[in-house]
Amino acid sequence: MPFPRASERAEKGQGIDGLPHQKVKMQSIVFKTRMGWMAAACTGKGVSRVILPVSKKVEAVRLLGGDCDAKSNSSLLLRLRDDLIRYFNGERVAFQKYPLDYGKATRFQKKVWSAARKIPYGAKITYGRLAAKACSPAACRAVGQAMNHNPMPVLVPCHRVVACDGLGGFACGTDLKAKMLIMEYKR
Repeated sequence: MPFPRASERAEKGQGIDGLPHQKVKMQSIVFKTRMGWMAAACTGKGVSRVILPVSKKVEAVRLLGGDCDAKSNSSLLLRLRDDLIRYFNGERVAFQKYPLDYGKATRFQKKVWSAARKIPYGAKITYGRLAAKACSPAACRAVGQAMNHNPMPVLVPCHRVVACDGLGGFACGTDLKAKMLIMEYKR
């Protein structure tokens, strides 16, 4: 059975990673981009969540898993908000500068996400090649699951990871994945 879409996970009280929402001290922000409403959160360790564009503000808040402070004073979140707005306006933005808080991710997920962060803007890589870069060449399917559980899309650019025979999946829908890849390719 495929992993449930983000909206189905939110209804069950789960985050984008499929795990129950956890009460962790974090700051959050919700904002609008050209492609829709987004939300992001950070802890003292770094960015912990990014919600990709959705049509309604309330949906972005629900997917984040709690209260969002639309006027967050976290300099990290304010910079991230500005960079995500620029990114979805079609500007090239380097997101590697942001520290990440992987929370309760497995060691394997952390390895895969760290390797994925190195995929250059506008480039694509297959699940198999990413598995090899994460030192697990036979783990293509597990890499796909790690990408599906990625709580920080764009910062960990899971949209740049594709199947060997096509686009592959995307937790937020392949239409958005295609739009993001095309937007980056045009730059």
